[in-house]
Amino acid sequence: MRTPSIKESQFYDACTAVDEISTDVTNLYFPTVEELKSHNVTRHMNKYLYLLIYYAGDPYKDSDAFSEEEYSEYRRTVEYANNLIENIKFADE
Repeated sequence: MRTPSIKESQFYDACTAVDEISTDVTNLYFPTVEELKSHNVTRHMNKYLYLLIYYAGDPYKDSDAFSEEEYSEYRRTVEYANNLIENIKFADE
């Protein structure tokens, strides 16, 4: 897996934007790990950073709307997003 690299300021701007997202969601959609990989999120980190930070934060952790299979798939997405975020290398500003 390619190690994502972005500017540190981009990362913190994305974190701020994600903090402002409403947590009052009625649509419990989440991308699967396979969908994220098919969009090559590690190569397009600037485009997908907000999404990864959002799901790494485990936004549906208290939801009981998922079936057991859906929840298992959701947990994989959260873990994948966390792994990508934890391995970001900051590029020079």
